Amino acid sequence: MAWNGIIGGLMRLLVVEDDFALSEVLTYSLRQVGHAVDRADDGAAADQLLRSQHFDLIVLDLSLPRMDGLEVLRRLRTHQCTTPVLILSARDADDERVQGLDAGADDYLVKPFSINELVARVRALLRRSGGARSQQVRHARRLQPDGTSPLGRHWGSARRRVGRSCGHGPRLRSVAVLS
Repeated sequence: MAWNGIIGGLMRLLVVEDDFALSEVLTYSLRQVGHAVDRADDGAAADQLLRSQHFDLIVLDLSLPRMDGLEVLRRLRTHQCTTPVLILSARDADDERVQGLDAGADDYLVKPFSINELVARVRALLRRSGGARSQQVRHARRLQPDGTSPLGRHWGSARRRVGRSCGHGPRLRSVAVLS
């Protein structure tokens, strides 16, 4: 599915998982509840996508080929990206969960897990952070011919929030530079 993080109200998610069967189940389940979902099957591909595109939430495995999930997460946070990250991992030791959260993850779910729990956690993370930003930006895109927003004072807030997200795709970049 094409860029949908702002247009049409869908949340755009990135699933980074090297297990093809699990990736298929995650993608299908998240699409069933109304999200646009892109996938990457290794850390390097995820890193590349995150540098060039915007996502409202990232579901990230830790044991990935070509670049470990923790390294993907560290790079993301180094670039001041505030996109919520939900780690999925078979690494279940306390210190490993703490390491993932300390590296910048917003939530950590140990495999095996319930799809219903995963969907609920995604919903909660989006509710707390990404949903409000996408709603504001969606309205901010409806600019008047003179470049002003019908939201008036809310436009500045939306613009500031856009600036803190990461991986601005071409459409979001065009919104972010208007002032």
